[in-house]
Amino acid sequence: MKSPLIMDYYGDLGLVEPATGDEIEKVYRILEGKYRAEDDEERLQKARDVYGLLSRAPERADYDKDYANARTAWFRHRKWTDWEAAAEKTAARGEGGSPENKNLNYAQKLMAKMRDRRAKRETVIACDLCYNKKIKCDATQPRCSGCKLYNSECTYTGPSRATASNANHLKKIEMLEARLAQLEGQNQQSQTMAQVMQNLAVKPVDISLQSQIYEFDQPWARHAGPSSSNSPASSSTGQDSNICTQEANSRTLPPLRHVLPTIEDYFQNSNQLLPLFEKKTFMNMLRGWYAYPAHRKPDAWAAVNIVLALARRHSYASSFEETQNMQRYINNVQSVLNRLVINEPSLLVLQIILGLVLVFHGSADQGPASIMIATALRLAQTLKLHTNAHDGGFEPDEVLQRTRVFWIAYILDRDLAMRTSQPPIHQDCDIDVDLPSVNPPDGSGLLFGLSGQVFNYFRSRIQLAHIEGKLYYMLRSVRALKLPEHERRQNTLRIRAMLDSWLSAIPADFQPHLVAGTVSAEYLRYLSLMHYTHLQLVATTHHTDSHHMEWMQDILNCSKGQTLAVRSDLAARLPSCWDKLVGQARTCMELYAATPENDSALTWLVSCGYLTSVMFITVNNLARPNNPCRLTDQSNVDSALLLLERLIKATDDDRLKRIHGACKELSEKTRLAVTSHPANDFFNPPGLEFGDEDPLDAGRWDLMNSTFWATQNYGTAT
Repeated sequence: MKSPLIMDYYGDLGLVEPATGDEIEKVYRILEGKYRAEDDEERLQKARDVYGLLSRAPERADYDKDYANARTAWFRHRKWTDWEAAAEKTAARGEGGSPENKNLNYAQKLMAKMRDRRAKRETVIACDLCYNKKIKCDATQPRCSGCKLYNSECTYTGPSRATASNANHLKKIEMLEARLAQLEGQNQQSQTMAQVMQNLAVKPVDISLQSQIYEFDQPWARHAGPSSSNSPASSSTGQDSNICTQEANSRTLPPLRHVLPTIEDYFQNSNQLLPLFEKKTFMNMLRGWYAYPAHRKPDAWAAVNIVLALARRHSYASSFEETQNMQRYINNVQSVLNRLVINEPSLLVLQIILGLVLVFHGSADQGPASIMIATALRLAQTLKLHTNAHDGGFEPDEVLQRTRVFWIAYILDRDLAMRTSQPPIHQDCDIDVDLPSVNPPDGSGLLFGLSGQVFNYFRSRIQLAHIEGKLYYMLRSVRALKLPEHERRQNTLRIRAMLDSWLSAIPADFQPHLVAGTVSAEYLRYLSLMHYTHLQLVATTHHTDSHHMEWMQDILNCSKGQTLAVRSDLAARLPSCWDKLVGQARTCMELYAATPENDSALTWLVSCGYLTSVMFITVNNLARPNNPCRLTDQSNVDSALLLLERLIKATDDDRLKRIHGACKELSEKTRLAVTSHPANDFFNPPGLEFGDEDPLDAGRWDLMNSTFWATQNYGTAT
């Protein structure tokens, strides 16, 4: 270390020895912001070095000790303790003396400089009298001249509060740092793009390279997670500046003019029926994200990405580009999910998680959605969304949105429980909030028919979800399975009565046999899912749904022969309301055929009810080969078997294989049992065949198998 006689660290920071640690840090932060704004790298580095030494207590103590020893070391041999006397002797000898004299002369100048600096920085503090009368105080002791003049005691009272920091100055520094990180990121991106273009000039482009080029063309779609290890930002050396650049690059979005149409489409369609977000609040957050880059937060970025994903979850299978964009949206959200979950609970974080549940709900693997709905419901309970007891501190609009978010979580909890044959997570006895209003003030959840009828879809879905929970606890839970047979029969009748009452409460225009000609195609998919869920619940009460393969095995065993007695025995094994079940199955298959193509999410959402419909119609054709709808039903079964083959190819699911094998075997037996009809006897309409542009073709399903919905990047709180 250099001698403190030639390195005045306190002076470099503009301080006077001794100074407290808080004073040193405060002065350093001010100088750091100043030098950054002036782009003075040399002075900034010097200030960093000085602060690094003085901010560490052991090193600062050594420095203070060495500094004090050095000031007296030059004249210890003469035992000079009086600086003024030393100055007189040095002046008498002149400037050309020994090295000791030269060092002493420098020490005298240094001490004089420090005394002058201290004198300049010392502020005369006015006493109470001079302060109140606004007169100059000379601070003489024991009484100043002002107190002597007014014959008063000379007292001093400290300030009542600390001086406020300059918020505008700090905000300006933050904005400059954010802008610097953004410029560094753009520079790094341009260099990477130039390298890619150079590589393209010397070798052909394959599919994987096209994916990389697309990623570079869309820098806003990158994510900072384990799956982004090949991105330019993640290949940095790990320095702080590169980490900041990666963070800034990973949280970018396309221009606002490109995002707005997609978001408007989401609020007009999907959010209209399931009001997960409040439009005004979301739009304010979106515009603030673009307007104030220095104050961007990961939860706002994740919320925008999840809305973009929800807006495209029913159409992403239409093209390879849409599929890639959809996966990027999900990866972006997953990259910050852990941080959001472990932070302070908020309604926005819950909305983001529920958005992910909605996306994963429309996939083959229900594992991710099941885990995330558990996290979402625990967060909802932490926020007290299930009770009105804590609503006093919120505005009416906030209370309304909190209630809606809870009911959406409630619906998803029951739907996932039905699809996975698991118990619901949240109990009905722990709910203290009212159902949504029949006529909500903003019209959220309402559907309007062509004849003017209005249907509250959101409220009806909540009521159906309530029946789903009741069905599990009364018929499928461990306790219910141990009940006596007569009690189980009574519970079954109660559930069927609840389902019939629910269906009869739906307006005529929205009944399953009329709804296809009443609402637009965008809304039809939601009504199709609702009616398929109802069919699945009704079939469950008869133990004839797609989750109960025992009755299907009994049908196969009973159909070994082809005699009339065998067919009579087969018909006797069918439920008493078999005709009603088959009719509802036909209607639901017609609804599914009327929904827009390229909607693989809907295919998985209705898969349970769709498989049940196929089973009903296949068994009905074998048990009643002369029914008037046999030809149409057989054509529908053939199309359904084709669909099942594609689903099996995409997922390799054992349950799908068993259902496909059973239905195919029964269908072949039906063909053998029925005699050929003349051509002029074919009066029924053709079956529900798929068009040429089938969304379930092998190429596109290869993009959306279980690896597409990989969950290694997503985590939950532990």
